Amino acid sequence: MFNIKHSLFFQKGVSLYFSIIILSILLAIVLGLGTILIGQTRMIKGMGDSVTAFYGADTGIERILYEDKLCRLPPPCGSGTLPCKNPTDCLEGLAAGNFSEMVGPAAYEVSFDDGATRIDSKGMYSGTWRAIRVSR
Repeated sequence: MFNIKHSLFFQKGVSLYFSIIILSILLAIVLGLGTILIGQTRMIKGMGDSVTAFYGADTGIERILYEDKLCRLPPPCGSGTLPCKNPTDCLEGLAAGNFSEMVGPAAYEVSFDDGATRIDSKGMYSGTWRAIRVSR
């Protein structure tokens, strides 16, 4: 009988110890999930910026293809903003060069060779860069 009372006396603080351990585990889980959610939120924002930068680069490619098409119309060649390689021979297309422009909040930089057979375009938006290379 003495042993039962004695063992009950030493077990009074066990529930407090278990509750502290359980609360510590729950706190660790909540902090871990919070860290994951904050990281995912930042990544999702970056993906939106990436898509906008990609479409900026695509706009640069389309612009050069359009200007090259204008340079290949019947003489006199070209009526776009970029110079044609040979204004009297419309089969040669654009002269090599670089071009950059803002499109709303995004921008693009394009470099191309003679006849626009290789076009490199970089789109920029909110600190995010995406590049496209086209060869034809």
